Amino acid sequence: GDIDSTGLTAYTNRSWATIDLNSGYITIDAPNPGLIVPVEINICDQSTCVQRILDLEVQSLPDLLIEEMGFESEISALEKQIKNKKTTDDLVVFYGSSTIRLWNSLQDDFPHTNTLNLGFGGAFISSLSQNFDRLFTFEAPKAIVLYLGRNDLSLGWTAEKIIEKIKTLIAKIHSRYPGTTIVNLSIKPSLERADQMEKIIKINKAMALLAKNTDFVKQIDFFDALMQDGMVNRFYLLRDGLHLNAHGYKVLKNYLKNHI
Repeated sequence: GDIDSTGLTAYTNRSWATIDLNSGYITIDAPNPGLIVPVEINICDQSTCVQRILDLEVQSLPDLLIEEMGFESEISALEKQIKNKKTTDDLVVFYGSSTIRLWNSLQDDFPHTNTLNLGFGGAFISSLSQNFDRLFTFEAPKAIVLYLGRNDLSLGWTAEKIIEKIKTLIAKIHSRYPGTTIVNLSIKPSLERADQMEKIIKINKAMALLAKNTDFVKQIDFFDALMQDGMVNRFYLLRDGLHLNAHGYKVLKNYLKNHI
């Protein structure tokens, strides 16, 4: 039945699964059958997010990726945001999945920086690559801050495959904006990804090595700051155990502030 959707946003990690909060229905329009993957449902208000994984598994193409059909409403909203941006001088663009999208305090955290938040929830590396040319129509920004790779863990990919895809996107960005600094944020630990910790650490180390050997790439590794005694510290996460809360974003801000 109908639910009170005032102040709520909802999204899934699959571009072909959409949620209508007014009716409470989820519409599935999957590509041709292939790999079986679960669908994550995220419902957020201004301060918290709740995540559930559907018991139903939906069949989709192995890469899901190449012909993604979704994110249209979010991308359109981002295009309007870009159009309404008063100036792109010395711009620092934040581009990535929900960790970027839900950074509501971004302008307050960097009051002396011209920031633009182009995050969209559930984004895969491929989603960010596909929408890059559509969104980045403006002059070269001072820096682009990336958060990506976490959602791709749900596809069952190896760390090596995710690393390669991140590197490919960074190369694409550098080709378009050779004078722009690319700042890559490490994949954060989360309770929801506890079984993927080894992959996350491997990806973060590979990106740190890339940054060490590449003058236009910086790696901001705040992974350890969210850990305590070898465990994920819940203090920095929303109740869903996945997304950062205000304390978590404060940590990220402090790690990032001297690099943009």
